Amino acid sequence: MLHGAFSQAPFAPYALAEWVVRKSPGPLATYAIDHLGHRALPSIGYMIVAATLVLGFVLGRRSPWRLAAIALIFTVAAARLDPLPGSAGGTAASAIVAALTVLAAATAFSPARRPDTEDEVNWGRRRFLAGTSLGLIVIGVGGADLVRTGAQATPTDAVRADQPAVIPIDPTFMDVPGNSPRVTSRGDHYVVDIDIEDPSIGAAGWRLAVNGVVQTPQSFSLLDLQGMKTGEQLYTVTCISNNVGGDLVSNSRWTGVLLDDLLDRAAPLSSAVTLLAHSADGYEEGIPLSEIRNHGALVVFGMNGQLLPRAHGYPARLLFPNHYGMRSVKWLTGLKLLDHDQTGYWAQRGWDREAVIRTESRFDVPRDGDTLRSPIVCAGIAWAGTRDIESVEVSTDGGATWQQAQLEDSLGPRSWQRWQTTIDLPPGSYTLGVRSTDGSGMQEDKTVRPPHPSGASGYHLITIGVVA
Repeated sequence: MLHGAFSQAPFAPYALAEWVVRKSPGPLATYAIDHLGHRALPSIGYMIVAATLVLGFVLGRRSPWRLAAIALIFTVAAARLDPLPGSAGGTAASAIVAALTVLAAATAFSPARRPDTEDEVNWGRRRFLAGTSLGLIVIGVGGADLVRTGAQATPTDAVRADQPAVIPIDPTFMDVPGNSPRVTSRGDHYVVDIDIEDPSIGAAGWRLAVNGVVQTPQSFSLLDLQGMKTGEQLYTVTCISNNVGGDLVSNSRWTGVLLDDLLDRAAPLSSAVTLLAHSADGYEEGIPLSEIRNHGALVVFGMNGQLLPRAHGYPARLLFPNHYGMRSVKWLTGLKLLDHDQTGYWAQRGWDREAVIRTESRFDVPRDGDTLRSPIVCAGIAWAGTRDIESVEVSTDGGATWQQAQLEDSLGPRSWQRWQTTIDLPPGSYTLGVRSTDGSGMQEDKTVRPPHPSGASGYHLITIGVVA
């Protein structure tokens, strides 16, 4: 709870869990994601917390003072392993509170001594005082947690854009209940990262360094970025571990500056071949400079007209067009130019280094398993990185035949495309499928593949029942 109240004070089980996550070998990390999905990270945290409690139970008959010493040493040791290290003062405070809490708990819940070895009245008084102290610690730190939660709420300050996004409205396109909106709200945007707990970064001390093999190293504050020429773009972000028909895809308005503008100020040397983007949580992504230069990559600080939420990389993050979210580093702290090749966090663990977004489509309406009356309204979304969507087709017979769906007017080359159609079907059971073709003429890949290592593929199929 002290960690909840003061982010610079580490919580030993979480610190250890974060270390385990980053040190896990690639095949093990991939296996955990394949079988647990994005429950894998919190599961590790829960397991280590549970193991800590079991350890406390096993050691429970030891002297309360000895247990307190163990808690203090364990907290300090775990803090040294934490990829998100807190301050020295925070570590000391966390260790002291952990020791005092364990001391109070061990004293309050230890078996009562026999009257012939110690006065029973005095022992009862001591247990009462220990229990009261424990309760005060819980209430005090818990109250501080609420205060900090309120103080560090999601940033909501409005951001401006010199070139705001223009989002057209198609009067011929019907808003189907249950279909995705044109713009995903801040609260509904998917979140995936390697952290059990997101980094908590204040804008006051944050700087974005641009250095390495450059002529003029640069350092930018949040105010510096906001004072530059800014633009807003409607941009679809999707996770490489998204399953066919999955919900790890969102479409938001992002405000920021062109990465090229920042790099131009630093003036990369001719020997620079790789851009290494570094996050406050230790995550890194190595990108060949030729792939990201002059491709419209952004360093963004705003989302849907407000500062970035903490979960999406506040104060700033990278957006790398046409590539899965693993390459768009959040909580950005450094952009380093290298004269050699270097792979990123997930590529080192066996995922596709290129991570180019596949052409994909999805049903939002109807849902798999629905029973409906004809005519049936079908609607959903399709996306293809920066390649736009040329057409979407729907099948009512499991892919034997296809019919064209209506597309909403394009929201831009980086945005998803909404589609809809109405079909008339007699009573029965049907397997509906959807496929899309992107602006380059490439049709969605029907080969069924899992997310690892290059993103899932295959047509999104659903089964519905039609009644009279």
